[in-house]
Amino acid sequence: MKKNRILFLLGLLLIVSFSFTACGGDDEDDNVASGIVGEWASQDEASDGSWMYLERIKFEKNGTFTVVFYSIYLSNGSTITGIEKGGFSGSYKADNGQLSLTYEGKTGNGTYSISGNQLTVVNNGDMITYDKMDSNISEIFDKAERAYQNQ
Repeated sequence: MKKNRILFLLGLLLIVSFSFTACGGDDEDDNVASGIVGEWASQDEASDGSWMYLERIKFEKNGTFTVVFYSIYLSNGSTITGIEKGGFSGSYKADNGQLSLTYEGKTGNGTYSISGNQLTVVNNGDMITYDKMDSNISEIFDKAERAYQNQ
């Protein structure tokens, strides 16, 4: 009887231990949607060509993000008369279309969607569309950085 009880407990222990074994695909943080991980960029410009705004956001797999932005002031639509650079970093949670960014002691909540190579973020009615970083977009940011360093 004692032997049957020990075999039963060993069997139960095996079942319980298998139910808590993680699968290979569970490496990601539960608060991070894999589709958002990577670098995204957005740009905006004045209709009269007097300024341009560039923003790059990088979402890491570990739940952190970094933003770098440039405000570029232009004359005649192409001559740079001034450039400012800024940025910040923090943590994020992304799940089922909900996005929460925490940085500098503040938390912002919104929604996001990904379609092809575009990420759309909506926060308080404001919508920003980002494109997945590629070599052409990277070149624009590299030029902005060089201009910033040379001013």
